[in-house]
Amino acid sequence: MSNNEIVPARQKMANLRALLTSEKVTKQIMAALPRHIDGQRLFRVYLTAVQTTPRILDCDPISVVGAVIQAAQVGLSLDNVFGEGFLIPRWNKNTQGHVANFQTGYKGLRKLALQSDKGIRDIYARVVHQNDRFEYSYEPKHLVHTPCEDPDARGPLKYAYAKVIWKEDGYDRFVVVTSAEIKKAQASSDAYKKDYGPWVENPEAMWAKTALRRLCETLTLSAETELARAMVAEDADAGGAHALAGLDVDISMPAPVQTSRDGGALAELSKQDAEPQAPQGRRRRQPQARAEEPSAPPPPAATSAGAPATSNAPPAEERPVGSIDRRTGETIE
Repeated sequence: MSNNEIVPARQKMANLRALLTSEKVTKQIMAALPRHIDGQRLFRVYLTAVQTTPRILDCDPISVVGAVIQAAQVGLSLDNVFGEGFLIPRWNKNTQGHVANFQTGYKGLRKLALQSDKGIRDIYARVVHQNDRFEYSYEPKHLVHTPCEDPDARGPLKYAYAKVIWKEDGYDRFVVVTSAEIKKAQASSDAYKKDYGPWVENPEAMWAKTALRRLCETLTLSAETELARAMVAEDADAGGAHALAGLDVDISMPAPVQTSRDGGALAELSKQDAEPQAPQGRRRRQPQARAEEPSAPPPPAATSAGAPATSNAPPAEERPVGSIDRRTGETIE
């Protein structure tokens, strides 16, 4: 029996909480959060999620920190009620131990997709039951879904589809995923095999999320968008450890043990609403230009006569030759 197995669960939780609230780790989590996020509120959500996620105490504590930082980098909550993201314990054959992985939920993926492209009017996914009316074809493009009027008579899940509609002239695109494809994704989930996690607790949302993920893979994305980073993080099988690369965190440091004969560790665990002190002047690891924070235009260049030069730049709505069409992914000529 390993030393990790004989450590009491309460002590493991005290160690993990102490690690997450340590000055270095707190600083990196707060720095990873986007500027528009209420950092202290979301930090409390992360602490609660860590303490309420089943089997999280079996995971390498460093992987938990990495997974939380991944969620922070894309600004998603880990609260199961919101369904934006989840901490999923998985067995890692390389380390021969459990690691915590960050996984986006359907709502989180939709939120990030809308943020990634301001030209999107709407993006969503739906599940199709056996007794629903459902017709689709890609060429010519055709999609009709009419749910069965009796919710109790819709039958088992059969398909899931996702659709995106752009603001410009109502252009749309959709992807349909079959039950066989979804069940293949479901079978790869360690949590599902052990009868816990989002696949067990909310299968319809995971069917919808699988279809939406397939659709998001067809979008033209910058690597700097939160959506692209979330998909990369979800695909990684390193338990979030790569999220700590280059950060000012000693990943080899042991979790501080908070022991006390008067029950100090248990008292610490009860402080669910305690607000950690956020470091002043936190910075984002990967700053991004935002539509709501436009940079100031440069002053007009003066001509030799001292008069402002006339700009020949195309209007904002025109797309210059050589740019990428976000909807089709083609180069504009």
